Amino acid sequence: MTDERFITAVSHHPGLHNPHESADAFIENPQYLFALLSFLNAHGITPSQEIQEVIGPLDFTDAPAFSLSSMEVLLQGFLFSDAESYAFANDLQTTIRRGLSKTNHIDDTTVTLFTGTELSHQLITSTGKLNGIVSIASAESANMSENLRMVVLTDHIRKEALPLLAERSASFAHIGVVPIFAMLKNEVSGIRPAMLTGSLVAIPNVAQERLENLAHERNVTLSCTPLEGTAAVSVAFTLASHHSLVDIVTQLFEEGLITAIVGTKSLLGEGWDAPCINTLVLASFVGSTVASNQMRGRAIRSTPADPHKTANIWHLVCIEPQSEATFAEQTATFLTSRQRSPLSEDYETLRRRFTHFVGVSYSGNVVESGIERLSIIQPPYDRAGIDTIDTQMLALAARRENLAHEWDHALRRFTEKHRSAVLAETVATTKDNASLAGLNSNVVHVTTSAAFGLFLALFACIAIGTTAFHFLLGVPSSPQLFGFFSTLWPAIVVGIAALVGGVALLNSYLLRNPQRLLVKTGQALLAALRETGIVSQTAAGIETREIHEENGRQSAQSSFEISLANGSLREQNLFADAMAEILSPVKDPRYLIEQRHKTIVATHTTYLPVPQALAKRERDAGALAAELAKVIGPCTTLYTRTPTGKKHLMRAQAKAFATCNGFFVERQRKLTD
Repeated sequence: MTDERFITAVSHHPGLHNPHESADAFIENPQYLFALLSFLNAHGITPSQEIQEVIGPLDFTDAPAFSLSSMEVLLQGFLFSDAESYAFANDLQTTIRRGLSKTNHIDDTTVTLFTGTELSHQLITSTGKLNGIVSIASAESANMSENLRMVVLTDHIRKEALPLLAERSASFAHIGVVPIFAMLKNEVSGIRPAMLTGSLVAIPNVAQERLENLAHERNVTLSCTPLEGTAAVSVAFTLASHHSLVDIVTQLFEEGLITAIVGTKSLLGEGWDAPCINTLVLASFVGSTVASNQMRGRAIRSTPADPHKTANIWHLVCIEPQSEATFAEQTATFLTSRQRSPLSEDYETLRRRFTHFVGVSYSGNVVESGIERLSIIQPPYDRAGIDTIDTQMLALAARRENLAHEWDHALRRFTEKHRSAVLAETVATTKDNASLAGLNSNVVHVTTSAAFGLFLALFACIAIGTTAFHFLLGVPSSPQLFGFFSTLWPAIVVGIAALVGGVALLNSYLLRNPQRLLVKTGQALLAALRETGIVSQTAAGIETREIHEENGRQSAQSSFEISLANGSLREQNLFADAMAEILSPVKDPRYLIEQRHKTIVATHTTYLPVPQALAKRERDAGALAAELAKVIGPCTTLYTRTPTGKKHLMRAQAKAFATCNGFFVERQRKLTD
């Protein structure tokens, strides 16, 4: 921020002085353009006239201050994605790249300022998670006793830790199958753990005889060797017999001779089936939706042997140790921008997983996705706060009968009143979403101008009418009557104008309610989708609700949830997609809707992206513009694939990012009727 060479290099970016040549790059990565502009703004440097002509004047008054997140985007461009634009500063690029590499803030060709790659790896692979697994296993063993069927999935075997199995107080440098097995064996009473991987298998002594009998029955060749200092044996097998051995160990698990299996996700992922699992611990670091759902699928399957089975699925997270001041600053940033969690990248991985996981909310009988439904995850996130969360989680896990009851009650709410229910996508947005704020501003200007224009029109009509009446009667023949009308018509004008203006301003005031404006926008979108034949269900309608709570507690910032009711699942999800696009920052839409209103003081412009569902044909985009015009006034549809259209698109993107403090659009799956 203070290096004069860097400031000079950024201010001389060729795209800021010849934006037409860099238009495609800026359109593809608008965050980078805003990072450049906000960096200049932070140093009091006025952008060039050329870039201002393209994107228009920007007001940074309410924009977020230049932050670590913005610097991360800027340095990513400076060092890698846009390095050729700074060829004149090659030595500086080398210096900065070398400095960031030394502090582990470059991962291959990615700048990571929030956490160095080394710290992220330490958090994700932290052996502190071993203590969490022991706590979970102890609690579940106490609750389930002989009925426990626990599986722990991890990424690595860690065979180098095998010599430490005999040491009861051994400490492990890495998390893996062998360290987890050792911790369970040494620190959890009443549990019979086994290791099951592609190259290492171990079972408790009590299961050895049954293992050998089953192997003999199936003509499987294997041999058992005691693991020194443990009540377990290592099983040697041939490559050809491995698949059969997995089946045998799975049967021992179902029979209860083994109550816990520690294995790798690669072996016990897709294809392995043990529906008796009632406790799953995900000590794996995979964050992809498909892989995560495959892992969870091991536990959520029903089994005829236990028709009332419930399963607890545990996720392990480590957070960064932070000073109170640093945490307060990060929390403040998180609450205002909602761009990053103040916890850790490990927590962000979990948040991404939960975007696609559906369950019953802890704070109410609502079936929905997102980690927010786990309402006991609340600050403070210091040692005592984390211990409180863990204690509450363990207490909830112990009440398995409540889990079945909550699911049953949540589903019955819908099935008792309706024949069917669907898991539809909903869209949640903050009360001060910038798109709504822009629409709101233009609604006020349009309705106020309309009221004023109507006032003048009525004034002129009555004045002309009175004058005509005066000439028809003739002043000399009826001076008293003319005097009466000449006295009365100003009062009539004022009264009618006040009535019309009042109605217009009342409409403006009502639309200043973000929820009402959101409904009107949703109705305009639904009308356009109907007109183009995308939505055919005539009973479909808009449904909104205001959310005052977050994670079960009063939220400082209200938000609104909008969805399509009574439509098919396809239509509800399509509506959610389109609504999210309208409310989100402008990216790279095929069409834009521009609403411009001029006042004596200034011109107010709002840009809205036309969602993909309506962007295939110009007439479809025009249908949305026509419906929105009924809410915010006359609109223009702009095609963004021409030089002029690109100019408008850059302006829309820059305007959106300059007001990104108000943006927070979140997709959620929720059970609806």
